[in-house]
Parts: sequence; structure tokens; C-alpha cells
Amino acid sequence: MFPTKRVLLAVKGDSVSEDAFHLASTLAKQAKGTVLAAYVIEVKRSLPVDAEIPIETTRSEKVLSQIENLAKTSKCPVEANILQSRQAGPAIVQEAINKEVDLIVADIGNISVNTGDSISQMSSYILHNASCRVIFCHGEQSFPGAENAD
Repeated sequence: MFPTKRVLLAVKGDSVSEDAFHLASTLAKQAKGTVLAAYVIEVKRSLPVDAEIPIETTRSEKVLSQIENLAKTSKCPVEANILQSRQAGPAIVQEAINKEVDLIVADIGNISVNTGDSISQMSSYILHNASCRVIFCHGEQSFPGAENAD
């Protein structure tokens, strides 16, 4: 097994895959480490990169709250951050460098068909530029109650 004291869980969409979280937390807990959850808000070029985007901010806060709840249940330390960038891939790779992570677990399982191109670009960028190991998680099962969470 490779060392995984710091695992970056990259999430996007309306909910987090329970499988992706459990994979990240299991690997982190084995090394007595931490999961660093990052939600990337992709900002259109017509807006400043630090623009307030209330709908996306609300969505990201909901997903990160789900992760924090899962972390409490599984007793895994977690740090949650919202990132804003033009593209998710470079933001995730830079966050991995900044936080000196050992592994990136990218949750790509709950993304709608409309964002498929974005996921393809993100995964390609991460695979070509990450300086650590990468696992992509494509799970169909969402956190229970995610559809109705406030």
C-alpha cells in the first residue's frame, strides 16, 4: 500500500458519491491522515474569476456539508474548501500541490450528461499534470437523502 496521509477528494455536481468518500476516507484513515475535500466552481470567462455565484456557492456548500456529515459518521478528519477557477482540472492539481497531497480521488459519478465535456477535460488535465497518484471514482450511489437535503 502507498502512503496516503493527505487525500484530496475532488467533487463537483449536486451530491457526493458515498463510494468516493468512503474510498478517500478509508485510505486516509489507514495512514492516520486527513481527507481534504475540494469543490471547484467553474467560473465563465465573462465573469471575474472571484465573482459571487450564489447558486453554485449554495450547491457547493450543500455537497461539502454532506461530506462533513459522512466524515463525522466515519470518524475521519476532513477539511473542506470551495475553489473558484476557469477550469476544474488546473484548480485540483494546484490544490494538490499546495496541500502536498499523496492522492487525488476525483468523484465523477454524479455529473449530468450536460457537463460531460467538462469532466473529460478535467480528468485528462489531472492525469497529465498531477504530481501524485490519482483515482477516478464513478459511482451511481449518492449520499442518502442528498436529493432532499437543504
